[in-house]
Amino acid sequence: MISDNIRMISDYTILKFINDLAGRWKGLDVLGIFCADWLIFVMPVVIILAYWISERREELTTLFLKIALSILIVYIFKYFVGLAFPRLRPFAELPEVKQLTSLFINPRAPAFFSNHTSIAFIMALAVILSWPKLGFILFFLAILVGLGRIFAGVHWPIDVLGGAVFGCFAFYFSHLLFLKLFTIFARRQK
Repeated sequence: MISDNIRMISDYTILKFINDLAGRWKGLDVLGIFCADWLIFVMPVVIILAYWISERREELTTLFLKIALSILIVYIFKYFVGLAFPRLRPFAELPEVKQLTSLFINPRAPAFFSNHTSIAFIMALAVILSWPKLGFILFFLAILVGLGRIFAGVHWPIDVLGGAVFGCFAFYFSHLLFLKLFTIFARRQK
């Protein structure tokens, strides 16, 4: 119980620190909402344009298949985690939390873990393996997605951290699966 109390205090403290910045500056609110809701849709556009312009187009199909498989794994796992840990979102649990967005938010859906953050980290990891410089830029954007979700009051910090971790595990699993499949197909073609 003591560790649960410490976790909750830390989770609450971090949430309040970040979420209390909301409403102070219009520009920060706009940036926070953009990161929370829309940055996740900008990331695949950045990936496509960067790979297309750099003439690495042939890598896009495999890259997006890995990303799609990873996202599928995350959504399946999130379903079961949500059944086991039905935690409310911060704005639904605490009246003092400022909810800056309601886009893509079901207040009754479990908060743990953040799908947005999982997907952002999946995209970043997928790119890091083939193009580290771009991957690290996307990794930074993935962190902004997670911070935006906390800033907007729709996720607890532990939800964002869990999303990052589960996203990494999902991508790792799909990457290993692709490596195994490519090995099998390569042997059959010999």
